[in-house]
Amino acid sequence: MLPRKKAVLNINKLNIGSSVIYFILLLFIVTFPDFIKLLINYNDQFGDIPRSVFFIQIVVFYPLQIIFLGLISITSIAVIGLGLNKLLERKLRFALLWKMAIHASTIPLFLYALINNLYSVNTYISVFLILILFFILYKIILVFPKPKKK
Repeated sequence: MLPRKKAVLNINKLNIGSSVIYFILLLFIVTFPDFIKLLINYNDQFGDIPRSVFFIQIVVFYPLQIIFLGLISITSIAVIGLGLNKLLERKLRFALLWKMAIHASTIPLFLYALINNLYSVNTYISVFLILILFFILYKIILVFPKPKKK
């Protein structure tokens, strides 16, 4: 479940554009079932909205909102990662922590999508998934050695 040391060290070599594209594709895969549910339930839940307005909202605004909220969330996780970085006495830059947060979120996001489609997500499940995310981020940060003291 946890990434290997070589894979973690390779995150440092990725450019930020690749990580952002990876994250957007990950969000698309995770939210695709919800997107389909919205389209199927148009008449039941959104019948009073004109179909053209509804499709513009779903096709344009829904993905943009998901991407925006995802990037805000990853940035918040990376900021918390800065705190972990200090506690663990590592010397990692914010950009690297941001990429680490993106890649650490893969398993929790897939678990969220699975649970959301099979059951319903509640507060306890959400907290559990967030704890998994921070545990993975913690383990990733531990891969990097402490700087040598002079």
